[in-house]
Amino acid sequence: MLEERKSMRIILKPAGIVLMLIAITIPVLLAVINRRTSGVTGTTQVASAMPAPHGELAKNPGFEDGYTPVVPYSNVGKPVGQTAISWHDDSSWARVEVVYSQDTTRFHSGLSSQKIEVKKVVRGATDADAVQFVQNVNLTVGKTYQSAIWVCAEKPVEVEYALRQANGDYTYNGTKTVTADSEWQRISLECPIISKDGDTYLFVRVKTPGTIWLDDATCVEK
Repeated sequence: MLEERKSMRIILKPAGIVLMLIAITIPVLLAVINRRTSGVTGTTQVASAMPAPHGELAKNPGFEDGYTPVVPYSNVGKPVGQTAISWHDDSSWARVEVVYSQDTTRFHSGLSSQKIEVKKVVRGATDADAVQFVQNVNLTVGKTYQSAIWVCAEKPVEVEYALRQANGDYTYNGTKTVTADSEWQRISLECPIISKDGDTYLFVRVKTPGTIWLDDATCVEK
């Protein structure tokens, strides 16, 4: 009887070790999988973005450092989704429908880009309605700045990029419009601030339906 018990212990001991290893391994694997996937659809993904160059005035220029829900300031337009931290929709005043999201599959550099799906733009007599996507930067009147952003599109669509005064002034300091397509291209402009000190928009404007991606913005003093 004693010999039988010893044999049972010898047989059960390896099985117990295997069960213990499985119990330890499964939670670890689940934690790794969850860590890899949770950021893709969450609101605060933090990616390993390259540090901004010295003198860079644009915040979160690579559209990497977290995304937050769109907050409309008017009930005219229908902007929804998530925009990169430090960037925001400026279209809820207009008769538009637009969806913002982080895209981790299509980007110029880094790990993600800002995707903008312009679903609808109602063109009126004033031809003013458009999707506008902006970041506020503090620039100085009389100084010259070089600014740029990379863009591509699902199908050809016109995209305007500008340095434009904010807070009710809306003076264009400089602007450039390109036809975005499936290849990444850089919209670049260099201009002095001609209106006043203070809030200036890094300003992206789309007047017709289409899907675009934005990445690698920059704004530096010349």
